Amino acid sequence: MKRKIISLYVLLLMAFGYASAQERITITANNLEISDNLDLQAVASIFGDAENLEDFENRLNDPYTQISNLDLNRDGYVDYLRVVELSEAYTHLIVIQAVIGNDLYQDVATIEVEHDRYGVTTVQVVGNAYIYGPNYIIEPVYIYRPLIVAWFWGPHYRPWRSPYYWGYYPIYYRPWHPYSPHFYRTNVHVHINVHHTYYYTHVRKSGSAINMYHQVGRNDYGNRYPENSFAKRNKGIPNRSGLNQHRSASTSNSIGMARPSRSNKSDGYKSDEVRTADYDRKIKINKKAPVSTTRPLPVRQKPSDKRATTAQKSEKDVPRKMAKNTDRTQKQKEFVSLTDRSSAQKAKSSFRQENKKQSSGKSAGKNIKPSKQSNSSTIKRETVRSQPQSKQGKKSGNIKSRTDRN
Repeated sequence: MKRKIISLYVLLLMAFGYASAQERITITANNLEISDNLDLQAVASIFGDAENLEDFENRLNDPYTQISNLDLNRDGYVDYLRVVELSEAYTHLIVIQAVIGNDLYQDVATIEVEHDRYGVTTVQVVGNAYIYGPNYIIEPVYIYRPLIVAWFWGPHYRPWRSPYYWGYYPIYYRPWHPYSPHFYRTNVHVHINVHHTYYYTHVRKSGSAINMYHQVGRNDYGNRYPENSFAKRNKGIPNRSGLNQHRSASTSNSIGMARPSRSNKSDGYKSDEVRTADYDRKIKINKKAPVSTTRPLPVRQKPSDKRATTAQKSEKDVPRKMAKNTDRTQKQKEFVSLTDRSSAQKAKSSFRQENKKQSSGKSAGKNIKPSKQSNSSTIKRETVRSQPQSKQGKKSGNIKSRTDRN
């Protein structure tokens, strides 16, 4: 028994939490300005792309494109928009109504299509006065003749009256939560055909459409909440067009107020008598001598000045040249000493080789003289190629000559 009571208590808490979450979504999604939640230019655009009135109603309530953002009954879901049509001679009146309850409807806008005797068809989308204010009319100019206009005066035309009502909707329809006006505007502008042109006017061209409207018009929400009409919501503004102008003017003024005040150079103070360190620094910089931006001309030297400058350069270069000469002489001396040592060593080695040959020649008794002559000739050539020899080199040379004579 206790388990059943606990389970019921948990279920009640979950149901209460779900209901509170729905209430939070509804409160945050609602917007006081009703006209922000259905763009009539988008309505005119999808009307020109529709094939017939049934297709037009499907496009109005498509959960993927989400053309509408109206939630008049404040239930947290966007209201279903149904389409009702009346026709008379060359005039077709299409009424767009929001389904807000059981047998409760609120007119949102009307589309008036009229075909004159010259074959020209005009289309006007008229906003409901309760939502958009009086005489808010969008007149689209299509780049091509819409299929729905050809359908009105074609052989396949059938009058359309939506069969859907509160609690009974088409299969494709899935209700969705309304979004903020900013998000809705960014979403709906993607679905407006920019190739068409949309003009604002305050003059209705079809008198017969005004008379037909009284037969099907519904204003259930406006009768219940008269304080929410456009005139009460926006005092001093005629209609939606005036509201757009008022908002654009207010945004431009706010941007102008946000701009920094310009400085007054005559007295050195900004507006409202506020002075900053940066501005003081600019004043100090301006007080200095003006700096010319032109390039200075080159100064020509006299011949005497050129000679003086060359003489000064030569005097400066003298110690550098002396240092270079001393380095060269030291390197030459080192090279000579190295060559003398190498030549002396070569002479000693050759002298020893000759003595060995002489001793070997006496024992053999053959070919002693030619070997001496050849050796002496090689020694002479080496002495000619080498640099001046030292004393030891000279002594070795004398010894060689004596042995040659013998």
